[in-house]
Amino acid sequence: MKKRGFLPSAFFVAGATTALFGAAAAGAQDRIEPHALPSVNRGEILVVAAALKAPADWVIVFWRASGADEFAAKRLGPGTDNTLEARIETAGINAPKIEYFFAYKSAAGITYLPPNPPAALFETALIGELPPQGAGALSVPAATPFPVRLDASADATITQQMSQPVSPDPGQTTNLGLAYTTSKDDFALDVQARASYTNRLLSNASAADLPDMRISVTKSSHAIRAGDLQIADSEFTTGGPGNRGIEYVFDNKSLYFHLFTAGTEQLQGFKGIGIPKAAASFFGGTAGFTLTEAVTVKAIYLSGQDDPALAANAAGAGGIMNKRAGDLMAIAGESRLFNSALTLSAEYARSNYDKDTSDDAGKVGSGAFRVGAALNLGIFDARIGYHDIGRDFNTIAQPFFINDRRRIEAGAGVTIKTVRLSGSWASERNNTADDPEVTTSKNILTQLDVAWQFLDSSSVRLGYGTSRQDARLNDNPVLQGNLLRTGFTGGLDVGITPLIRFSLTGQKDEIQSEDNPEVEGDSLGANLGVSIQAPDSLIFAPTFGLSRTKNKFTGESTLMLITALNADVTLVPKLFSVNVIGSLSRYDLGTGGVSNSSNFDGGLNLRLGKWIKIGEAVISLRAALILTRMGGQEIKDHRIFIKADISLGSGGVQ
Repeated sequence: MKKRGFLPSAFFVAGATTALFGAAAAGAQDRIEPHALPSVNRGEILVVAAALKAPADWVIVFWRASGADEFAAKRLGPGTDNTLEARIETAGINAPKIEYFFAYKSAAGITYLPPNPPAALFETALIGELPPQGAGALSVPAATPFPVRLDASADATITQQMSQPVSPDPGQTTNLGLAYTTSKDDFALDVQARASYTNRLLSNASAADLPDMRISVTKSSHAIRAGDLQIADSEFTTGGPGNRGIEYVFDNKSLYFHLFTAGTEQLQGFKGIGIPKAAASFFGGTAGFTLTEAVTVKAIYLSGQDDPALAANAAGAGGIMNKRAGDLMAIAGESRLFNSALTLSAEYARSNYDKDTSDDAGKVGSGAFRVGAALNLGIFDARIGYHDIGRDFNTIAQPFFINDRRRIEAGAGVTIKTVRLSGSWASERNNTADDPEVTTSKNILTQLDVAWQFLDSSSVRLGYGTSRQDARLNDNPVLQGNLLRTGFTGGLDVGITPLIRFSLTGQKDEIQSEDNPEVEGDSLGANLGVSIQAPDSLIFAPTFGLSRTKNKFTGESTLMLITALNADVTLVPKLFSVNVIGSLSRYDLGTGGVSNSSNFDGGLNLRLGKWIKIGEAVISLRAALILTRMGGQEIKDHRIFIKADISLGSGGVQ
């Protein structure tokens, strides 16, 4: 799989932000409140939700199956109960759980929750039998009398009482999804789409939206795809979420051609379904060839412009939402030698970029270069890489690109039977032009990890990491710029029986500063999760989290307690069940300031699949309670509503 250029820079920013401010987790919690389910049944859609407590330009969830190296990305759109949500298909995922973290953009920049991914991630266990080895999410199911898969969900409020109205009454949200997959010989067609409607509007979002859409037609070496694209031809050119457009790919394993056009921002409503709007789109192409399966070389060109004001959830960004334009050329290569034991890669790119087309500054040009090597010799593996990205280099086709930095990184690991030892080191600095009027930040990251899988279903892991940051302006220290963060992490996953599992994780961090002792402090946190599952009868999965942070200068402590529960009891097999999902958090500032937040959703579920025959339908009568106490004020939201979830057909024919 190709590596995304965003992730290394994103993790550097996340680590630096955590070290710089110390309370990044608390800041993120103040703006978004994630609703993470401890577990879902394998094959069901995992709904990842977050409550928006303050204006944000967008919220994105990055997720992966446990054990995978890379993250996929989904942008959160309007959901139920005044939340944003994204849907992750779990069918075909050959892993015990899904891991994910959130990113959101506000006027203060990009923030992550948890604040230091991938060292800390949210997890949702997948309950049920693993699919056969080699099965994938796009595998074609057997034929059924109803070849198109239709998924629909809707809820409507019966009664609602709020101490402070925050949404229309009655509220209503509807989602309609369609999936169809067919293949014959070397021809394949795949259609995936989801439309939504809500009158619980957040920011200036559209009531009707098409948050997910993908159409793919492949025949032999040719492919045409439209809708939500994952364009990632190289690290410095394209990548990231929100690219909706159309592309053509020819790949016969010797020659590679790729033509594409896509939107730089995810547009509201049903705009940009086909060819994206010219005011917010990029276009380009890639040509490449492979020699003897060992050497791959490709050249990429792209050009485009961007108008963030057209994007979904665009309100609140203020002056940072400038129209921008640029073009870029790059050449990238990769060589796999000695039966892929040694991999060498390199890329050089040159861009002309205008960060604000409304002024008279015009475009500026700059370059970017990277080189890397990876070695895999059975039980031993190692990697090293170098990046040099110019101050004025940028690409119009990545929403998160970070320029003006030099970075060198290295890592190595050894796996002996069921024990894995690994370590990594990275050094990065900005202000590559050494401008005395620009703050220069240096960051050195070190990480050591050990993991032991002592049983087939049980493992333990320990980790130690440091982050040394120094920020100066013209050789003068910047406030909170000189920080040393050290941290220990640990985790234990135990499968007591095939039906009972528990996990325990802990983390201890300490922040020191030579220039500003007022920010020195430490934190200690632990999370305990239990999962009990009996086929077709019981799901019980509570989680408990406790953390404490202390400012050593003032002696003040902050305590946070978070509990969550996902429970489902089947009263009549395949017909009638009762379930509850909820969370409870308490945030104690230690100075008399205490805030509490409760969110519970439960109800009775009637399954109609035995009568429908070609699918499943669930009608639920549910009640929801949201209760928040903060600063002497109390906000209540009591709601009773009807919810319907319908899934018809298989989505595939042979």
